[in-house]
Amino acid sequence: MGQCAEKQCCISQQGEQKVCCTPTVGRCLSTGDLSLAEGARGAAGRNGSPQKNSNSNFAAEPDTVASEPDDEYCDDPNGGDSSAANGVGPGYFERELAEFLHFVGKGSAVEEARPAHRFETGATYTGSWKGNLRHGFGVHRWPDGAEYKGQWVNNQAQGMGMFVHRNNDTYLGQWFENKAHGLGMYRHYDCVGVTLYEGEFVNDRLNGYGVESWGEGSRFQGNFRNGVKDGFGVYHWPGGAKYEGTWEGNHINGSGTYVGIDGRTFRGQWHDSRMHGNGKFEWVNGRVYSGEYVFDHKDGFGVFVWEGGQKYQGYWRQGKQHGQGNIAGASSGASVAASWEKGRRVTDKDKGAVD
Repeated sequence: MGQCAEKQCCISQQGEQKVCCTPTVGRCLSTGDLSLAEGARGAAGRNGSPQKNSNSNFAAEPDTVASEPDDEYCDDPNGGDSSAANGVGPGYFERELAEFLHFVGKGSAVEEARPAHRFETGATYTGSWKGNLRHGFGVHRWPDGAEYKGQWVNNQAQGMGMFVHRNNDTYLGQWFENKAHGLGMYRHYDCVGVTLYEGEFVNDRLNGYGVESWGEGSRFQGNFRNGVKDGFGVYHWPGGAKYEGTWEGNHINGSGTYVGIDGRTFRGQWHDSRMHGNGKFEWVNGRVYSGEYVFDHKDGFGVFVWEGGQKYQGYWRQGKQHGQGNIAGASSGASVAASWEKGRRVTDKDKGAVD
């Protein structure tokens, strides 16, 4: 399943704090240089199928709302055979199409209700017909327990309707030509809770504005494109941390602001859900770093100011002073130019006392 069986903890490189993963995060979150304990990387990791792993956006699989679901979920309530549910077969709405070819000329050309019809596949349809086509309101049930209940137009699900998968995942909303299209709500169940999406669909995929929420309290509200977070969005963690900014391909990419549960803030550039590029990090105790980052670490040129007013201005590598830099005192402004290696001063040239 790709998730933690129970809560696990790992320690940051600095040994300053433990960072735990929960069953819905599925892995220990690297604290990186600045201990983003709530884990922007954990949020953006939700980009697969929840039926395959818990770090996921539910819409990636099945590929369409009415395709056959993957059986790698917890406690299949219908006791399905996972070997048959590989998501490769035809969608539900296509299964009985061949049989409809034998209905040519049957029935009235006027919409009418008829007794329940059983197909050779074992599926049943109860509702309105127009000639040999499902038309009007009707309920189509498949042998594995899946069901569509809603409006039909010329043999296609179109209008308002609800599709319930055999694992009880449910889509309720607008349809067009057998696809979720328009406004709708998709609810996914797994062993750690419920994932809910409410928003826009285009051709069976999340597309446009939507709100996605998870059972443990996380929530994303923003733009989706072709089933993944893409564009501007806001992600809320259960403890109160928040990221607000741009996304690309389900990852935090571009410019954005992260605010931790303790008030620490990063404003700047991101790549693949990590601080990468220019940015400014501010701690609640008054410390501030402004400069370059490489994959979550201070790397390149930057200025670090301590709460007491001391300041380092120079080069960094992997989160530590490395290269040429100046240390300036808090009150006198006098500085020391020095060379640094992995956070240790190795040579210096006094320009005055540093207080």
